[in-house]
Amino acid sequence: MKKLNNKSGFTMVELVMVIVIIAVLASGVISANKAIENSRVVQQIQNIKVVHSAAVQWYGDKMAYSGISVDELKNNGYLKNNFDSTKANQFGGDLTVAVDPADQEKYIFTLTKVSDSARTKLENGLSNSTDNFSYDDKNQTWTATF
Repeated sequence: MKKLNNKSGFTMVELVMVIVIIAVLASGVISANKAIENSRVVQQIQNIKVVHSAAVQWYGDKMAYSGISVDELKNNGYLKNNFDSTKANQFGGDLTVAVDPADQEKYIFTLTKVSDSARTKLENGLSNSTDNFSYDDKNQTWTATF
């Protein structure tokens, strides 16, 4: 009787299949992360529009942006009392609104913890409604002047 040679290990086909499965899973994770960021950007644009609308009402009543802030917008009924500037920033940072020191007839909207790719998407989504944008790479701070 002939003894079978019992070698342990994986065949080349098995190794290739494992690599293919890992690649498919990795691409799924990357796609999911992109989809999550895109949904955060869309929600953030909506939040910016809510604050922008409140700021426009503020300006209509006061004829200036002096004194504007998220708290003042809430205190004066322009934003709902349960508006939370931290939760309104979809990227986990803060959201602020302040008068533009260079031009009292404009205000500056600031978001922190914004990635560079999210910054680009925000700017594309808001390009028709703002005067200008700036971005601080080091602090991941995005600002828009309205």
